[in-house]
Parts: sequence; structure tokens; C-alpha cells
Amino acid sequence: MILFFDLWKYYPNYGSYLFQDWTYIFDFNICSNKKYTNEFFINICPVILERNFVYPDIWLNLINIFENRNYFKYLILLFIIIYIFVSFEMLKGNKIIYFALFIFSPVSILVTQRGNNDLIIFLLIYLFYLSLKNNKNILISLIPFNLAIIAKIYPAILLPIYLSLNKHINFKSLFYIILLLSFSISIYFSNFFDLISDYNKSGVILAFSSTTIIKIFNF
Repeated sequence: MILFFDLWKYYPNYGSYLFQDWTYIFDFNICSNKKYTNEFFINICPVILERNFVYPDIWLNLINIFENRNYFKYLILLFIIIYIFVSFEMLKGNKIIYFALFIFSPVSILVTQRGNNDLIIFLLIYLFYLSLKNNKNILISLIPFNLAIIAKIYPAILLPIYLSLNKHINFKSLFYIILLLSFSISIYFSNFFDLISDYNKSGVILAFSSTTIIKIFNF
């Protein structure tokens, strides 16, 4: 209701239209490949192409399977539902008011109204958590961990968690070799160094969750 009846406009967020961050990925791909003739893209493409793409290139590669903007736009609804379900699971031991306050908080409305791709990172980090829960499936946890890094750099700060689990890791030498190798590959495919370069040269403001790490490294 909040999303589709424009009630989000009363919240302190900065999205001018529904799922703006999510459709930006599709729109940038269309604009950069000049695959448009309709008036909508003729109007928005010059604005979108003023700056380089602010996410890792993997996002542009993934959306090549979509030809219809509306199909892509409403795909994010699946991840919004997952976000709500996971949030409920994490807070179900508390009073329902805490879940309501979280879901209807400006932060949650922001990320859902804009269709921010952090919804997908949220799911990957939750899968990472489930893999490590009770110190089981530590090796499997590398899959969501590295996918999250490739999608957006900031989950890299979770790396020290593996050091805290050291006593539960079998074949430690082999595991840490796999960890460091996969971590390095993920950093490479996250376009981290390109994003730093773009940020420094043009002052591009990255998605809010990535900007902090870029600024730390620049400092």
C-alpha cells in the first residue's frame, strides 16, 4: 500500500519515482547501447549518461536477458517480499511492534521504494549468516559472501568473521587458500578500483552503502 498508493512521498527519502534505483540499471544499459527510439529514453538518456555507471558491471551483464522494462522493474518485488519475510524471521522473537517499526521506518521505505539493489545484498548476507549458523557449512558460506562482494563491495568488511571461526574450520590451510583466492577474484569483478577512479575524477555519488568504503580508502 505504501509503495503503490504514493504514501512513501510522506517519508523522508529522496526517490522521485517508484523503483528508481532498480530501473536505473536497465535504463543505463539501454542508453549506453543506444537501444531506444521512444520519447521516454530520449529524455532521460542524456541525464543518465552524464556519469559513469555507479554499480559493478556485473549488473549490466545480468540484465541482458530482459528486453521488457516493466518485467525487469517488477522483478524487484520478489526481493522486497523476501526482505519483509527475512526481517520478520529475524525479529519474530520480539514484540510485533518492533517488526512494524522496522518495516515502516524511513530506511526500509527508502530501500523498498527505490528498489535498491541492496535488497539482493541483504538476501545474500542472510544466506551467508545461515551458512555460518552453528558453525556449519563454512565452506558453502563463501558462495553468498563472494557473490555479495561482486554485486557491491561493502560486504567485504565481513571477511574477519572467518578469523573468529578459525577453531571450527577443518583443513585450515586449504580453506584459507580458497578464501583468499575467491576473495581476490570477487574484489576484481566488483570493479572496485574502477569505482574508486570514477569517484575521484568525477565526484560520482555512489549508492549510499558503497560510498562509505570509497571515502575510507580515499582518506
